[in-house]
Amino acid sequence: MRKLTIGSTVVEQLDNSGNYAIAGKLLSGLPADYNGTQGQFNGSVSVTAVGAGYRVVEGANAKQGVATLSSGVAVVSNTSVTANSRIFLTAQDNNSTGVLRVSARTAGTSFTITSSVITDSGVVAYQIFEPA
Repeated sequence: MRKLTIGSTVVEQLDNSGNYAIAGKLLSGLPADYNGTQGQFNGSVSVTAVGAGYRVVEGANAKQGVATLSSGVAVVSNTSVTANSRIFLTAQDNNSTGVLRVSARTAGTSFTITSSVITDSGVVAYQIFEPA
């Protein structure tokens, strides 16, 4: 059995088919390279337990969060945004009825969410991904 340490977490290889366990949770098909800050997996990540899923920290400069529109616009200060970031937007209430889009971005500084309805004042969730 092969062991890999990610930060202070020991990842144990369960078998030769690329199945790994992290803190007792099974991950399948994860031949992994790890450089101390990022895990790279050459395969699929499966979440197989009902009620389980991915969790992402929110907060200042995080890859996930919420913003509130004012007159259909919200400027989100976020130093993690890049010129190539893929930013997904979802209205979180009934106060955003227009089509949402990222209308501007400044890498390392902020991005702007704009609704097609200028009176929108709702909460918008965002998720930022970087292309590989």
